[in-house]
Amino acid sequence: MIETNLKINTQWVVKKSVGFIDLYTMYGEHLTFSRKKNLLKYLILNSVYNNKKIKRKLLLNDKNLSRFKQSALKSTIDSLIQNRVLSLISNNLSGLKEKELERYKWQLEYLSLFESSIISKYRLQRRLKERRVLIIGLGGQGSIISQILASTGVGKITLIDGDKVELDNLTRQILYTEEDVGKSKAQVLAQKLIKQNSNIKVKVFDKYISTQEDADKLISKNHDFVVLCADKPLIQLREWVNAICLKKNISYLAVSGSWVGPICIPYKTACFECEQNYYRKLNPKYDEYIQLLKESKEIPRPSFAFRPLISGIVIALQVFKYISGVMKPNVLEGRFKLNTELECGFEKIPRNINCHACGAKTRN
Repeated sequence: MIETNLKINTQWVVKKSVGFIDLYTMYGEHLTFSRKKNLLKYLILNSVYNNKKIKRKLLLNDKNLSRFKQSALKSTIDSLIQNRVLSLISNNLSGLKEKELERYKWQLEYLSLFESSIISKYRLQRRLKERRVLIIGLGGQGSIISQILASTGVGKITLIDGDKVELDNLTRQILYTEEDVGKSKAQVLAQKLIKQNSNIKVKVFDKYISTQEDADKLISKNHDFVVLCADKPLIQLREWVNAICLKKNISYLAVSGSWVGPICIPYKTACFECEQNYYRKLNPKYDEYIQLLKESKEIPRPSFAFRPLISGIVIALQVFKYISGVMKPNVLEGRFKLNTELECGFEKIPRNINCHACGAKTRN
């Protein structure tokens, strides 16, 4: 195990009194460890607190803890880590540069909430740095998702969009300015992301995905996740991305108005064809409606600045949860809606085991 040092998690303010160690957070949480009722935990915390930080090996050999079995001592330390009382620190920072440590200082403290005895907050941040995310469509949602993922330290972001910035974009696509009108969205956004976080790498494709062959060429097996925010051609693009991501075993999430999800994990959660099967059962005229959308030259899309920003933030959170592995995404089994009235809703979308795209027979 690389992470050998322990300290009390920085979310806690510590108050020591005779026979007691009290921990408080700014959010009103309070934990008490009593020498009388929680002797082993009390002694561990007392030793860590007195030393500011202490090597795990030294703690295991602390003379004040020698009366306890090593198995009990190890399991209690692990429990305190898992319950976010203790935090792991190390001189080996898993490849993070000094500039990155400074930049991600408070995010690292947040990630410490998800440490365990085998992984530190530094390794979790490094995991983000190693991830490759592809974002197709850089409008209101795509641009805000890109910015949030870049700010958290997702190491490699690929941007795809053939659009140029237009004046009527600026009410809802707030990363672009009037000076950007007429310029490539992908190029402008890439420059802004690099200025925001020089630790990341951004790759740009200033083009549209017009065929399934385009999707096949642009969606690489090296991508860890795909976010589909483009809406031209709306239905066909969903079908193409779904087929390619299934073929290349890449998880993805497609934007759908104010709805977020589901995340398609190939052959584990519902794919787009599973969704369509679900909607056909709800609406007998579903295929007729879809055909009209396919034939439409312009998809109706009234917008309001707050709508894509609200959903964009929620989408970015789901992507962060998935690629970091620190939390379970909320939209693995369905889709979530949060509108400008702050009305929430969740719709469960089951995977169709007989789906012609991702069903059991397609894996043979």
